Amino acid sequence: MACAYLEGEEMKKCNHCGTENPEGARFCRGCGQPMTDAAAQPAAAAPAAPAPAPVPAPAAPAPAPAAPQYAAPAAQPAAPAPGAPQQPHFTYQQPAPAAPGAPVPGQPAPAPAAPSAQSEASKAFFGWLLESFKTPSRKFANVQAWWPIIPLVFNGLLMALTVYMWQSKALSAATSVGNGILGELGSLTGTSAPQVSASVPIGELFKGWITYSALIYIVVLISLLGRKLMGDPISFAALHTELAQKFMPMVALYLVAFLFALIGSGMIVLSVLLFMMGILYILAAPGAIIAQGTATRKLDKTWLWIFGVLIGGLILLVFFLILGISGAASAVSSFKSMF
Repeated sequence: MACAYLEGEEMKKCNHCGTENPEGARFCRGCGQPMTDAAAQPAAAAPAAPAPAPVPAPAAPAPAPAAPQYAAPAAQPAAPAPGAPQQPHFTYQQPAPAAPGAPVPGQPAPAPAAPSAQSEASKAFFGWLLESFKTPSRKFANVQAWWPIIPLVFNGLLMALTVYMWQSKALSAATSVGNGILGELGSLTGTSAPQVSASVPIGELFKGWITYSALIYIVVLISLLGRKLMGDPISFAALHTELAQKFMPMVALYLVAFLFALIGSGMIVLSVLLFMMGILYILAAPGAIIAQGTATRKLDKTWLWIFGVLIGGLILLVFFLILGISGAASAVSSFKSMF
């Protein structure tokens, strides 16, 4: 019976030693290890099913442009607890707007404005005046044709102003003396004598300006005539500039003479002395300018100089005769208008 039981009973192998044991045995009869149920063992891992091929997702639509978001004002940092270490706090300072015309950082500075042609011409003109006063004999290049006119005409104006002041002072003194005599006569006769007041017309100043400017330009023409008589190739513009520079010291002389005439009193004598020195300088200028010329004629240079000076003297004589006659006529008419 036992053998039949053993033979008819289902058997199971031990997982440790492989000995067959009855189905209900709890321990292996070969190694003594506890038997484990085959059902309790984890099933063999089933073969992994192949992963499905990825299906391409539909393209997402392009996002619409987001509306501008405005950041909320930053919250104020909480006050640190007492005794806590102070943390460095960095703040960003907005750069101040640049002042109008100031260079912007990162951009090239604007180029300085080029001086205008008018300012350059004025600077050159006044530079020539100053240098001509300091060195009248120096020759300058690039002298404009109108530059010499200014010092020559200004000399004539100073001469006219000086003479006008003489006339005003003399007329004022004569009027004062006349009123005094009339007052004495009135006191003797018991009548009141009228007071006479007179002044030199302003037109006399402009007449004098034209007269003395004409005298200066007659000297220029006499000098040019004498140079051409010698055969000198100098041009009018060059001689004009040369005489303007030679007459620059006369500006200072006549300016002092005018100031002395303006002061009056005893300074009138000094004013007359300086004025006459200037007149002699102007009248002697043609002879000196002609003598500096280059003689290309067959005749000797000395004879050419003598002829030039004689011709110039005759021209000046005629000019002064005309001036004297017109001055006498003007004085007579002015005297008549006073009474």
